[in-house]
Amino acid sequence: MQLGVKNGRSEHFRALMASVIKSVFAGDLPETVQGIPESLANEQTKSDYNISVEQEQELVSKQIIAILGYVPKEDGPDEKSLKEYANDALTRPLNSYKPEVVIFKAGCNRCNKKKYFISDACEGCVARPCIVNCPKKAIFRKDGKCHIDESKCIACGLCQKNCPYDAIVRRKIPCADECPTEALSKDAEGYSHINPDKCIHCGRCMVRCPFGCISMTSMVIDVARYIKEKERPVVAMFAPAVFGQFPANPAQLRNACLKCGFSDMVEVAVGADTTSITEATEFLEHVGTGKQPVLLTSCCPAWVRSVRVHIPKLAQYISTTGSPMRYTGDLLKERDPNCITVFVGPCTAKRGEVQLVDNTDLCITSEEMLALFNACGVNPSTMSKEDTSTTRLPSQESVQYCVKEAVSLAVLHAVPKAVKGISEDEEKKETQKILFDKTKTSEIAVKPIYVSPLDRQSFNKIKQWGENTDQIPGNLIECMCCDGGCVAGSGNIVAPNIAQARVLKLKEERPLFKDIENVTELE
Repeated sequence: MQLGVKNGRSEHFRALMASVIKSVFAGDLPETVQGIPESLANEQTKSDYNISVEQEQELVSKQIIAILGYVPKEDGPDEKSLKEYANDALTRPLNSYKPEVVIFKAGCNRCNKKKYFISDACEGCVARPCIVNCPKKAIFRKDGKCHIDESKCIACGLCQKNCPYDAIVRRKIPCADECPTEALSKDAEGYSHINPDKCIHCGRCMVRCPFGCISMTSMVIDVARYIKEKERPVVAMFAPAVFGQFPANPAQLRNACLKCGFSDMVEVAVGADTTSITEATEFLEHVGTGKQPVLLTSCCPAWVRSVRVHIPKLAQYISTTGSPMRYTGDLLKERDPNCITVFVGPCTAKRGEVQLVDNTDLCITSEEMLALFNACGVNPSTMSKEDTSTTRLPSQESVQYCVKEAVSLAVLHAVPKAVKGISEDEEKKETQKILFDKTKTSEIAVKPIYVSPLDRQSFNKIKQWGENTDQIPGNLIECMCCDGGCVAGSGNIVAPNIAQARVLKLKEERPLFKDIENVTELE
């Protein structure tokens, strides 16, 4: 399945999540949660799935446990009842969340290992390039058609590549084929499993699985709980990509959040302005002076985790600059230390980053935000367009951070302000002298390398760069794990092309980075 394509499984899951959230707001979650699996999976609804009613109920139960923020067992009864999990979720400390991706055996289809097969389109041609080019002699001709001996096939794909009729089909395993780090594997029975030590939380497997059996622990119940309690203000921090998910402008989305019980909604692009100038300064001071050969952007948490876990030789070059989420959280906590900050974005990997920063408390995806809107009966597109926000507008460059190649462009546009900042800082006078003595110019040449998506092919290439940095064809690696940028994030709800068009339209309503007097302030 492709992101943003309407399908039965995503509709079921969003309805389930909205049902759970609605019970939180109603104050009766522990009493009602036990009956949700049976209400959604029964004899009347069994035509919607291809497993037994009992298996579907087990799958729904495990999905609920993940929605509540806990890790269910892959198979068999869980340690606690849904009511006990619900009570725990409504009383746990704010920072007790653990991000983990889980696969439920109850829903796993045990897809066949990837292989090639020859369809009826085969013409049994005389040239037979499939037979001639097969290194294992696994293809033979019978009754005028070619066939593959599965016992010999090594799935190299040469037959498919050379067939003049496109008659040879590669059968995929959606979840495993999409995993860039090979964290997902099959056991002897054909069930999929995830190695948490290899997983980068990118969410590709969740989006691609057409059976709904892959999920990630969520924080959406915590968000609903703190909104309902009204003891502390809860601020929604909307990432740029989220504005591409709903047919509503920022003012309408802010008013929708207020109606749901949030105290405010602030654009994370405001924090991205700080990321731009900070990363530009870091580039000048480290790459521009020759102290290091390359700088790796730090906005995409799946990318950062992939380098730290799988390519440690490159990890030393990851930018120490904080992500837009981090800086926005910092600014909001400066304004009100008592507020609860909730990042709303396209990214499942952000849930891991939240554990590493101080001032972002919770994190939910665009899909979870949609479920929250639905639970509250709020339609953003019908809300008032009157904007009462006191927060400054972010720059055009930061609004499009969610689009491939835009982060490097924002860093490049921030260089003049960064150079000025260095020249005004007495402690960095020597750095400035090295910069301009070395380059004989007032600008440092930024040579970006764009990587998106982070799939197996691109990931293997980056691994080679980790072994030999002299092979890196640039000095700033911008990697967006999702294909095309955050507009294609695994937690989104619409097709990437639609989201990108909306974001680029919004950009036109924002000031240029160079025209903002103080890009590191919230107001």
